[in-house]
Amino acid sequence: MPIMKKCAICKEEFGVKPCCIDSVKTCGKQYCKTELRRITSRKQLLKYGSPSSRKEVAEKISRKTKKAFKEGRMGHMKKVWKDGKKRWQGKGNPRYKEIGSKGNDHGYITIKTKNGWINEERFIVEKFIGRKLKKDETIHHINGIKNDNRIVNLYLMKRKEHKAWHVLDNMNKDLVDNRPKLKSNLNKIK
Repeated sequence: MPIMKKCAICKEEFGVKPCCIDSVKTCGKQYCKTELRRITSRKQLLKYGSPSSRKEVAEKISRKTKKAFKEGRMGHMKKVWKDGKKRWQGKGNPRYKEIGSKGNDHGYITIKTKNGWINEERFIVEKFIGRKLKKDETIHHINGIKNDNRIVNLYLMKRKEHKAWHVLDNMNKDLVDNRPKLKSNLNKIK
């Protein structure tokens, strides 16, 4: 049997299941649902009743805050706001990335340049050979360690060659002695 409750927005009575009495705040009308979403939090809903728009709520909060500042009741909040700002800056922020470099999901290091994020090995090779890499060129890590970007460990090759290399390399994994050896070719290209 439904329990009767008053809608927080339109003040009409509506029936609610006993298990939902605390969670349901509005009747099923679309207008009431959207208005409730505009009210920022449950505290504000209880504090300010059912305002017709978000603007009213913001004005009421602003008036009360300004009044509290004038009366000297908000001095303690200055420290809290200042400390909160410091706490979330830099390494305290869960989204923080060191400026300049970050690791990606595949184990490569990416660095930030003026043109956006780029794989570090591509950046190093471009600087070393003095030109941008072509779209069909890729960098192979000779020792297989993706974040080892020393010049002696990087080998420039075409994408097709790189795919073929890994197919051949995967076929010869059990034959360690028969695997082809590579040395960096960057000095020849320069």
